[in-house]
Amino acid sequence: MSHSMQKKGKASHQKTLSTIGQKDKYMLNLFSLKGEYGLNVVEAYRIGDTCLSQTVAHLSERYKIIFYRRNESIPTRFGGVTVFARYWLDQEQCKKAREILAANKVVISSVSR
Repeated sequence: MSHSMQKKGKASHQKTLSTIGQKDKYMLNLFSLKGEYGLNVVEAYRIGDTCLSQTVAHLSERYKIIFYRRNESIPTRFGGVTVFARYWLDQEQCKKAREILAANKVVISSVSR
């Protein structure tokens, strides 16, 4: 019985590694379309990503994409300022993201900036 459980685990692990997840598809598509404008945490939160730094780290590690970062100050509703990182892809990395999406048969559509 434990032998069959191991086979099941291996198969599911292989399946996970051979496919691209919906969130990965969405975020790669979004970053490739936004190009050098990119996203910061506030913008990502509005579209449902509650931990942009973790998403960027995951995409970087899994797909070997290089994200660029810069800090930007955003005013708070209380009159203060908060610093967030903005993440973006240069043209070469956008092309790489599109190639990954194309290899996984994802249709790239336009997005408003």
